[in-house]
Amino acid sequence: MNKSKLFNILTMFTLISLLVFASSSTPNETQVNTNEFVDQTERVNIVASHPFIADALDNLLNSSNLQMQFKVDTIIPIGVDPHDYEPVPSDIELINNSDYIFWIGANLEESMTSLLSFWEEQGKSLPLVETLPEDSVLMGGHHDHHDDHDDHDDHDHDDDHDDDHDDDHDDDHDDHDDHDDHDDHGDEEGIDPHFWMDPSLWKVAVEAMKNELNELVDNVSTELNQNYDAYASKLDSLDQYIMNQSSTIDAKFLVTQHDALAYFAAKYNFTTKALQGLSTNSDTGIEELNNLTDFVIENKIDAVFVESTVTPANIQSLIDAAAAKNHTVTIGGIIYIGNLVSQAPMNTYIGMMEYNIDTITEGLADVPSVSSSQSSLPFSYSYIIGLFLTFFYTKTKGKLE
Repeated sequence: MNKSKLFNILTMFTLISLLVFASSSTPNETQVNTNEFVDQTERVNIVASHPFIADALDNLLNSSNLQMQFKVDTIIPIGVDPHDYEPVPSDIELINNSDYIFWIGANLEESMTSLLSFWEEQGKSLPLVETLPEDSVLMGGHHDHHDDHDDHDDHDHDDDHDDDHDDDHDDDHDDHDDHDDHDDHGDEEGIDPHFWMDPSLWKVAVEAMKNELNELVDNVSTELNQNYDAYASKLDSLDQYIMNQSSTIDAKFLVTQHDALAYFAAKYNFTTKALQGLSTNSDTGIEELNNLTDFVIENKIDAVFVESTVTPANIQSLIDAAAAKNHTVTIGGIIYIGNLVSQAPMNTYIGMMEYNIDTITEGLADVPSVSSSQSSLPFSYSYIIGLFLTFFYTKTKGKLE
């Protein structure tokens, strides 16, 4: 073999050796870098039981840095009655594998209360109703709410309010279970969970969420505090807007399907009546229907309201009962109490609340008399179809998964 051929062979061998060495070392180096990247971006898994909570978290985590630190999953889908929702296996897995859970509490998440309470005992879930000042928490059991709690908007909290939450949590709320002994109408005698209908109380809950998030991840407090301040300012503006709109209404009577407007009524000086109790699963009897019909007639109430997540059948029964006594009642509009929907502006908490007060203001304004047969309004067919589709989705979701 001549020297030229030998040189070429040695050169080729050297090149092949270098390529093999490079290829064997590159994956190890890349693997180290990949692991470091994953470690740096591993996110804290947060579960929000309800779209209202997820919406608040969207505002608190409104930066690319915070979104790299936290991952948020929501259990109850938008448009669904939270009282009725049954968790599917994937929901339970999300809850059990999460790092922290925010939920409303007071039995709003009826079928998940036991599981969520278990994780509260383990220190990894927070029922937001328990972050409220005790004197602002309302009890159910009566469907006649008015301005007994004008001080709700005075509940301004120092920054350390929720820092002390862990120490005072159990002491402040040991007596909550004492209110669950009444079975006349399901949960009406328990704590009313619908506190989000008062934006000043919802702000308290959002602040509590912010403080808990600060405890979960280091070095994010500046961004979280800034985002909270920005959102709190919007909630203050919302509160003032509802106050201004409601001040234009003379006859401030709100009649709805279930007892979910007590906080709203207390804050904005309405009187509210409902056919059902705190839960949409509670029953409505003939006596309740007759009593509410008499109340509507005595107070010359011309408009009642349909809730987006509740069948309109019982409200139609009220309209028919009033018509039988020669009193015409119309549907003032759909209001959104139990959940968000995909359509703007009701796809955010603030948008939903603004829409509600605009609908209430317009619905309680003087309107021409409409016959009972017309009172179900042109939207009733599409509304009922939507309710059916929502019902079908919630009943089949578990089977599909």
